[in-house]
Amino acid sequence: MGSVWRFSDPVKYFLLATADASLESHQFKMAQGRTPRGICEMVKEEKVKWYLRPLGVLLLLFFVLGPFGLPLLYKSPRFSRRLKIVLTVVVIFYTTYLIIGSVQIARELYIQLK
Repeated sequence: MGSVWRFSDPVKYFLLATADASLESHQFKMAQGRTPRGICEMVKEEKVKWYLRPLGVLLLLFFVLGPFGLPLLYKSPRFSRRLKIVLTVVVIFYTTYLIIGSVQIARELYIQLK
């Protein structure tokens, strides 16, 4: 049996990435200073999907999913922790406002139909 490749080992990851031709399209950045004596880790920089980008998350939060979009907000790497908390509070207030407004409209329609 062969050895198990662990992606935590930067040298093995680098060898695996350079040996595999399909990984050539991925961009790599050097994370210097994380390991002793100038040995650099190769960190794969992944492209962020459209629904995890800031514009996509905001559109989904406020126009499509409402509070059901909060997991996308917290999964997105582009928002800071503080901004995630602020947006969560804003979405809760926004959703509450929409629910109260919908209930008021339904009451007025019910009164007009009587």
